[in-house]
Order: sequence, then C-alpha cells, then structure tokens
Amino acid sequence: MIELSELLSAAARQREARPEPHKSPPDVLCTTLRETAARYTGPCPFKPGDLVTPRASSPYTGAGSPHIVLEVAETPIRNTQGQKRDLVSHLFGSRLDVRVACEEQGAIVAFWQESWSLEPYTGPGSEPEQKAA
Repeated sequence: MIELSELLSAAARQREARPEPHKSPPDVLCTTLRETAARYTGPCPFKPGDLVTPRASSPYTGAGSPHIVLEVAETPIRNTQGQKRDLVSHLFGSRLDVRVACEEQGAIVAFWQESWSLEPYTGPGSEPEQKAA
C-alpha cells in the first residue's frame, strides 16, 4: 500500500523539478503588450506567397521554420464555436485571417492562423531564386 506521505513527497519533488515559468519584467511586458495590440488591431501585413514563421512568443508550433501564406481572408474567421470550458481557451475568439502551409511529419499541411502571431521568415531559402540568364 502506498503511504500518503510518499505521494505528497513525490508531488513536492515534481513541483520542485519544474522550471519556473518565464516572466518578463513589467516594463518589458508593457512594451511587448503594446506591440502585440498594434499588430492585432492592424491590417494583415502578409499576402499570398509570403514566407512567414510563428513568432517565438506565439502559441503556434514551428517557430523558426518556414510557412507560406496561401490565402488572406477578406473577412477574418472568428472562432466562437465550442463548449463552456472553451471560453477560457486562447483559441476561443481567435481572429483567423491567414491560411498557411508548412511541413509537418513529412507532409505539407495547411492551417488557418492569426497573422499577428506570425512574422516574416528570413532563414535559409528565404531569398527568391534567381533565374538563369
């Protein structure tokens, strides 16, 4: 039989082993939040064919890897579907305004995303190919 004290000790060890979440100093956070609000309320800065990548601070996976914009929605899609528990999800109410394609597990897949969470991709291969003369 497992003792309650063993369970509590194990839980305390797990809590201690977890890294402390990153917290920005208030002045840095205020600047970041203002920049985020400006990107969120501004028009989509991308067009089909642009190479983009998720911002490191975004909830999207694949930061640093190339994605390509396939479509820019004339009217953003509002994600308001879901159940009561979804109201506190960062996805509820999202303003999906760009469809992007990327490679995932060896396949090219497409997703709707929020453009404010993306930035231009400038890594390897981002320069347009030059045509031979």
